[in-house]
Amino acid sequence: MKLYYFLFLILVLLLSVSVNAQNNMYLTAEDSDAEAIEILTKSKEVLSKSETVFFDFTFSTKYTGQTPDEQSGILKQKGDMYYLEFGDQTIYCDGNDLRVYQRTQNIVEINDLSEDSGMISPKALLDLYESSDFVFVLGENLSLKGKVFNTLMLKPVDKESEFSKIVILINSKSYLPYDIEIMYKDGLKNNIKINEILLNQKFENSVFKFNKADYPGVSVEDLRMN
Repeated sequence: MKLYYFLFLILVLLLSVSVNAQNNMYLTAEDSDAEAIEILTKSKEVLSKSETVFFDFTFSTKYTGQTPDEQSGILKQKGDMYYLEFGDQTIYCDGNDLRVYQRTQNIVEINDLSEDSGMISPKALLDLYESSDFVFVLGENLSLKGKVFNTLMLKPVDKESEFSKIVILINSKSYLPYDIEIMYKDGLKNNIKINEILLNQKFENSVFKFNKADYPGVSVEDLRMN
C-alpha cells in the first residue's frame, strides 16, 4: 500500500530549491552527494540512539489537479515494535505479527510480519541512504519559521521505478526530519509533515499489543500463513 511507503510514513514541496541540483548528472547511487549522505547518517544516528520515538504527523495524499486529502496520525516506535493511529485504522506490531484494527467495522486482521506488510516510518525511511536504488542529491537550504532545513532529494536509479522522487527536509541543527514528500510517476503525491517528535518516551510493551478485551464484540480475521 502506497500509504505505508509513508510515513513516518510522507510534504507540500517547494520544488524551486532543487531545480539546480537536477541539472547535474546523477545516474547511479555512486553519484550521490557525500554531504547528503552525511546529513542522512547524522539524522539516523539521532533517532537510533533513542530507545523510543514518538511522531505526531499530518499525512496528505493528492493527485494532480485534485484537492489534497489530509489526515492526522500518531506513531510510537520501540525497536521493531510500533503502534500507529491513522484514519479509521489502528495498527499494532509487537515484533511477531501485525494486527490492523478497523474501528468503523470493529474488525481486526492478523497478518504475518513481512517486508511488504510493514510500514516505512520517517525513522525507517532514513535507512534508504544505504540502498543502491536511489541517488541522493543535496539541494539548497530552506528557511521556515526561523529554522533552517537541509533539502535532500532521493531519485530512483531504475527508470521503471514507480517513484518520481522523494524529498526530505531535515532540521540543520537537530538533524530531525521535518517534512517528507513522495512523488509517484502516476501523479500521486504523498506528504508527511511531522508536527512533533519526542525521543526516549516511556512505552510499555503492552502499547504494541492488541488486547481483544478492549474491543467488545470485535471480529477477528486471522490471515497468517504460518
